[in-house]
Amino acid sequence: MSGDWIKVEVNLPDKPEVWQIAGILGIDSDAVVGKLIRIWRWFDQHTENGNAAGVTFALLDRHAGVTGFAEAMALSGWLIEKDRNLILPNFDRHNGKTAKNRALTAKRVAAHKEKTNANGNDEVTIDALPREEKRREEKKKEKAKAPASPALFDLRPDWVPLESWDGFVEMRKKTRHELTPRACKLVLNELERLRAGGHEPGAVLDQSTRNGWRDVFPLRSDAKPQPNGAYKPMPGEI
Repeated sequence: MSGDWIKVEVNLPDKPEVWQIAGILGIDSDAVVGKLIRIWRWFDQHTENGNAAGVTFALLDRHAGVTGFAEAMALSGWLIEKDRNLILPNFDRHNGKTAKNRALTAKRVAAHKEKTNANGNDEVTIDALPREEKRREEKKKEKAKAPASPALFDLRPDWVPLESWDGFVEMRKKTRHELTPRACKLVLNELERLRAGGHEPGAVLDQSTRNGWRDVFPLRSDAKPQPNGAYKPMPGEI
């Protein structure tokens, strides 16, 4: 178990994932931040590595106080469902016993670099960084090179154009938000809902691919790329 704190970035309210969850659930983004902290705190208190065995979406929904909150987290890439377990990605980056030590180490390295640069020397002692941090970076690089799971392509229904689907999957992979089978099903469910409302699936996927959006949204004639692949809601959407 961890201590009595979790690491939260100051720009959390402005992250695209927060706006995406708010748009899916129809709640305020500030409310999303508060409920995210409740979920992260639960993982911090009840798991050692962010892997909650046997825990369901419904249980986390009750803890957050909003039905569908856990699935919205999964769709945004901030929660993974695997083998009947719910996994919190990058758990050791923000939670756990060693998170504070890593944060303090990074602060010391930054201070050392600033001091060194002030003295006209650009060299920084790389060994000051924890070995665990280096291993995590290496794992990220290996994961980025791994091919997309064939199961994602098998899940594509006939009414979804292959070229548009491949482009959307590849875009998610290149932005390091690769689709999981669960997230894939949620995207297809939303795509089917939009299709029933008159939105052509191929055009919807191409819109998300073009703008770097991780989810699918109604077609918009004024859709423009947003910073960090964010989806800018129209008035009344959130």
